[in-house]
Amino acid sequence: MEWLAYSAKGAVIARIIPAVRETESEKIAKPCEIQVMRLSRDQSHFDQIARFPTFNGRTPLKLLVSDWADRIVTLDEEGAMGRSDRAVVVYDGMGKVLGSWKLTELLTDRERALVHSSVSSTWWRDRELLVLRQFEIQGPVTFPDPRMPERPVRYTLLLNLDKMSWENFLEK
Repeated sequence: MEWLAYSAKGAVIARIIPAVRETESEKIAKPCEIQVMRLSRDQSHFDQIARFPTFNGRTPLKLLVSDWADRIVTLDEEGAMGRSDRAVVVYDGMGKVLGSWKLTELLTDRERALVHSSVSSTWWRDRELLVLRQFEIQGPVTFPDPRMPERPVRYTLLLNLDKMSWENFLEK
């Protein structure tokens, strides 16, 4: 889990404040929150500019934030990498959900078949990047046919953060 995210220029920090669960059950006693901070004008400290609960109160596994703090992206959920109803959630700077997607909405059946899975997780992402108005996820390099290991495959997902639309590329 990555608890902190820095914008590309380092002027914005987003922090995950994890959910608190009841000791006797899996019920969430206090939902997960995201705190967003911006570097002060004199660059001496960071000021909190927003704090809001995650979409469903669960703790995301990864967090990314834009340079303007107007887009925050969370990936997966604790204990459910690639398996939750919300593999990707995009918030505006105040916590309003702008879009959310399941893994089945992002990857085709063929692409999902290339990804390694276990009982609890699907390891569908290898590298994530949030630059300007675009969010990029690269999938892991996989070998779809054991008889041809010299032909690795990788997919790249691009999200336009203004239009909230995805493009998907399968690279060979």
